[in-house]
Amino acid sequence: MYKIQSFSSKLMLLFSLSLILPLIIMSLLLSNYFTKILSEQNIIQFTNTLSSVSNNINTYLDDLKRLTLSPYMYKEISAFMEYINNGYYENTENDIDRYIQSKNYSSTLNKLINQSRSDILGITFIPFKDISKGYLVSKYYDTLSTVNIPTSYTKWLDNSLLANGDTYFTPVHSAKYNNSSNTYDVFSIMRVIKNLDTDTIIGVIKIDAKESTINNIISSINISDNSTLMLMDQDQQVIHCVNPLVEMNPQSNIERNNSYNIVSTSIDTSNWSLLYLGSKKDLYNQVNFVFLFIVFIIIIFLLIALMFFRITSNKMIKSITNITSTMKKVRNGDLSARCIIEENTELRFISEALNEMILDLDSYIKNEYSSLIAVKNAEYLALQSQINPHFLCNILNGFVALNRIGEKKLLEDSIIQLSSLYRYTCNNSKTSTLGDEILFLEKYLNLQKLRFDDMIEFTINKNDMTKDIELPKLLLQPLVENSIKHGLNDSLDTISIEVSSRIDNYDELNPKLIITIVDNGIGFNTSQAANPNSTGLKNIKERIEYFRCGSKFNIESEINKGTKCYIEIPTRRDSNENINS
Repeated sequence: MYKIQSFSSKLMLLFSLSLILPLIIMSLLLSNYFTKILSEQNIIQFTNTLSSVSNNINTYLDDLKRLTLSPYMYKEISAFMEYINNGYYENTENDIDRYIQSKNYSSTLNKLINQSRSDILGITFIPFKDISKGYLVSKYYDTLSTVNIPTSYTKWLDNSLLANGDTYFTPVHSAKYNNSSNTYDVFSIMRVIKNLDTDTIIGVIKIDAKESTINNIISSINISDNSTLMLMDQDQQVIHCVNPLVEMNPQSNIERNNSYNIVSTSIDTSNWSLLYLGSKKDLYNQVNFVFLFIVFIIIIFLLIALMFFRITSNKMIKSITNITSTMKKVRNGDLSARCIIEENTELRFISEALNEMILDLDSYIKNEYSSLIAVKNAEYLALQSQINPHFLCNILNGFVALNRIGEKKLLEDSIIQLSSLYRYTCNNSKTSTLGDEILFLEKYLNLQKLRFDDMIEFTINKNDMTKDIELPKLLLQPLVENSIKHGLNDSLDTISIEVSSRIDNYDELNPKLIITIVDNGIGFNTSQAANPNSTGLKNIKERIEYFRCGSKFNIESEINKGTKCYIEIPTRRDSNENINS
């Protein structure tokens, strides 16, 4: 008797070491608690920070808004805008007058944007009477420039008009201010300019400011590498992003992400907004010394548990691996595999039981397989020989009759057919093609007509697509013989037999051969097909199913109406087919 080292005792040892589980739970609770506290502090801190940055952006944008009021503050600017809107600038023939007007306008604006405004790249006036053309003052030009207004500005101009004298901020876009290929990322502030006396619109002033100016204000905020800060315009499009770690837009999708603490604030001047996504991962890095100490203790316990577990489980794991490896070999068909475990545990008894099972399985398979092959060979030999006695006797009697009536040519042809028939049956091959089976069947039926004459009518519908398909030898003749033997009676003058075949491509990966044998005989009770005493039909059914995986045999019959036999054989061989068995 082996001294058994209890597997359960080892598990008990392992679970005893898992006293650290409560510590893990406690650490998780503390972690959640500290994370909540720090998260609240983080939100408060960044709410204040964003508020400060928002105020800075508001101050800057308010300054730009005041710049759009320059036509009301400088008469040179307002006068030139009236001059352009009324068409005098383009229509006058006095170049000197045009120069003076543009020079006064340009010099005044240049003073505004060149003295202390490096952020302003250009100021464009778009006359209300012709919005397809604008007049640009830029630090990149010494004089006033005439520019074409893109059709894409139409929406911006409409929004400026809808603002009814207030400012409208455009999304960030690209602009060019010289003849080079250089472009600049800018946002624009637009305001409708009116004649104060008549309150009529004379045009729109558009000021282009560097996007980088806003970016510099935002970038002054110190955020972690795992967090993100975004400035979004009124259409929820991102103007600037610090650490673009997430690609979520609109904001509703961001708020469903539980990986971030979200703080947002609006910029009232422009309907823009600041959105801060503070990574919750950073909060865990701020846990205090107590939590770190708890984690340290847990790690120590885990290391101890791992040490004991490795000491006690190495041999056990090796044994289990040995058992599973042996079972895999058996599953793959290697019945010579054996499992050897030396240590005195329950696993040794399992391995010995497994080895005994493999031996029994090997013996059973060999015996059953040998028996099955013997039975199938005997059935096939019986099938080959059963055609001999009655059929041969009747045919020979027919030959005698043909000789007596002088039908020498028919007698000769019949003898040749009979010889060919028996040459086919004597062939030891267990398989044939449908074409050969059909040819054999035709000869068999022709010989049967010598006896039954007009009492037998048969139709064989040949199909070139099916003639080369392999099937069990002598499969069709027994079914036709049954039709003749059991289909005729005193009340039936003639029996008609029809044989046909086709390819069923319903399953393109596994097309099937369908063979149908139909007669108008007296029929029978189909339950007889499953009767163990119906050895003929049972043998045919087993041969078909044994021939190829997925093969089927079915009979439909009604008393006094006839019988239909259906044979279904996959045309593609399965790895488990038993053709040569």
